Amino acid sequence: MTVSGWLGELKTTISDGLDHLKILLETIGDKFEQWNLKIRKEKAIYHTLNMLSLDVTNKCLVGEGWSPLFAAPEIQEALQRAAVYSNSQVGSIFQVLRTKEMPPTFFRTNKFTTAFQEIVDAYGVAKYQEANPTVFTIVTFPFMFAVMFGDWGHGICLLLATMYLY
Repeated sequence: MTVSGWLGELKTTISDGLDHLKILLETIGDKFEQWNLKIRKEKAIYHTLNMLSLDVTNKCLVGEGWSPLFAAPEIQEALQRAAVYSNSQVGSIFQVLRTKEMPPTFFRTNKFTTAFQEIVDAYGVAKYQEANPTVFTIVTFPFMFAVMFGDWGHGICLLLATMYLY
């Protein structure tokens, strides 16, 4: 076999390999979003399962957490829906446990108060059953911000006027 024959054979092999690679990458590209979504869902499921623990009989998972008392019916309904959607043979049990531990702080917010609550939380979270300082922040923060911005705005206007006249 001559050198030109070998070169032709190598070119054909490389060309076929590149064609195969192109087809393979296009197939992966078409399926990538589906695969990515499936992997994200599975990771979320495993993350949630890792927060649970096995009971003494090693037959069921137990999860404990804090929730506001008014949310108990919503939680029970969500657990029942999950059992129906997953075709579970065993229903979920929701039981309120009494404890002497201090519960975490919970402040109900809406679209307007969320921003102010985040500002307050950046400095510290009030303890359970303490007054929520966000109420005072909603009143005082805009005023203080307006005072600070007014000084800066006035100073910039004077600077620009001075520069123009100069």
